[in-house]
Amino acid sequence: MKKIFKKFNLLFISLSSLIILTSCGCSTILDFYSNVDVNIINPNNGNISILTDGDPDNLRGGDNLYIRTIPNDGYKLTSLIVNGVDVNDDPYIKINKSKYEISATFEPFNEVNNTNNFVISDNSTTYLDIYNSQGYGITPSIGDINILVVPVEFNDYEPFSAYQLEAINKAFNGENSDYSNSYWESVKSYYLKSSYNKLNFNFDVTDVISSPISGDEFTFKENLSDGEGSLELLDYIYQNLTINNRQVDYSNYDNNNDGYIDGVWLIYNANNYNEVYNNQEFWAYTYVAENTPNITNPTFCRYANASQIFLYADNNFGLDAHTLIHETGHMLGLDDYYTYDELETPISATGGLDMMDLNIGDHNSFSKFSLGWINPLVINGETSITLKPFNETGEALILKGSNTSLNSPFNEYFIVEYYTPNNLFTLDSSSHYRGNYPRYYDYNGLRIYHIDSRLINPKGEYYSSDYFNLDRPIETNEEFMTLGRIVSSSNTYSRSNNKEFLIEQITPFDIKTYQNSYLGYLNSYRGEVEVIPGLFTSGDVFNYKAQPTFFNNSNKLHNKDSFNFSLRVESISETGANLTIKIL
Repeated sequence: MKKIFKKFNLLFISLSSLIILTSCGCSTILDFYSNVDVNIINPNNGNISILTDGDPDNLRGGDNLYIRTIPNDGYKLTSLIVNGVDVNDDPYIKINKSKYEISATFEPFNEVNNTNNFVISDNSTTYLDIYNSQGYGITPSIGDINILVVPVEFNDYEPFSAYQLEAINKAFNGENSDYSNSYWESVKSYYLKSSYNKLNFNFDVTDVISSPISGDEFTFKENLSDGEGSLELLDYIYQNLTINNRQVDYSNYDNNNDGYIDGVWLIYNANNYNEVYNNQEFWAYTYVAENTPNITNPTFCRYANASQIFLYADNNFGLDAHTLIHETGHMLGLDDYYTYDELETPISATGGLDMMDLNIGDHNSFSKFSLGWINPLVINGETSITLKPFNETGEALILKGSNTSLNSPFNEYFIVEYYTPNNLFTLDSSSHYRGNYPRYYDYNGLRIYHIDSRLINPKGEYYSSDYFNLDRPIETNEEFMTLGRIVSSSNTYSRSNNKEFLIEQITPFDIKTYQNSYLGYLNSYRGEVEVIPGLFTSGDVFNYKAQPTFFNNSNKLHNKDSFNFSLRVESISETGANLTIKIL
């Protein structure tokens, strides 16, 4: 049953600032309990509010109550008593009595350092290792990385104007601070901020390449087979590419010396909106050229390509880098978090709100962890901690199963970050990208994700360890069968090897986004609505009792391990979220 709660507003409750949500109208009615009596004993140093999915003026048996206890700043909840029973860890109540008495106690919040907690090492496995184990090079995610940007002209389309060529440069290299990219961020400025200055792209825009095939020939080949047209262009480009009329020295574009050029972007002069968006010709995508690596003269491997029209997707003034940033995420190794199973459901397990879902906002904590940009704190026991804003500090927490040995991003666990609607979230939390995409939250709260990025070998068997490092791409099929690592899950269910999601956002009211609704604010005839609250705010709890929909068989994870942590958000402020974590 979907738990969608609305305001509880009985006359004897003195609380007024309650959240108003939409009733789902799905309660089981027990006729012998109606007009249920609920008495709240107002506590010191905090307050109690109640949400319900029933009629707040006529509560009946079977209705659900959610008790939200919110401490004052500097306090935490120590007990929540309902009819003599402490329900601190499971504040969802299904009415089966005629009378309820609710009380709570609070005490000062102090951070508690647990010496068993540990930070994941800097030299942890990343997506670079995953793809090396498959024999492919990808764009390195750390360091000063040179990337080629190639304007490609087809002779049956209008040639690039000087303005369009300058727009390409600004979309990749511009700065919002000096108004050279006044709409949002360029690809360069975005990744410098998202990586906390660990990834500094230098996009070298080359001289225009005149395609040896026409636009019509290109689309014909692309429709015959994925990448057939672009791969033919890459072979021609490799032999003829120049910058300022001088042959490109490809050794300047292999930062990690793996024999592969770190990345190349192709931008086409196709600019027909109907052809691109409706017919999906010259679509934006990332692919792999299966060339042999060459240390002396590096070859093409990971590349992205798109029509120039994507630079103007959300802004009449141009220079919109949303799509370019998303595809660059693929060049770094990140998967799509939206679902390709659109006939069954258009809604993904991340509810649309991610750069690798609907191309908006910042990258989430799992993405940044898997690229080597953050080192989360793994919780190994009961603790109290203040988690600082994620997009400013990169702080994140990991909660894992009781017997899981976790040394890298590629395992099963929950990752927790404190969201605030600023920095790279500022634009997409204040406006709807392309007019109809969901808008990010404009309030603070915790985002909690269930990650299942366990690794399997080419035979489909799980590896016993999540840690490994390879200093080069493997070169033979025999090596692949021995060393190859494949991430077992995908957010497209039909493509998932283990039929589990790679990343799924947990919601405080235990509602899955998949097949239900996007997260964030949606445009509707009623104005902006938030159908499923996605952030954990003051008074919310996370554990297998409060969110059973996200667990298998009580407290079991996909890997059959037991998950016994309970996290409670005590209070939130601009500087951090006070959290209490205990073991059930």
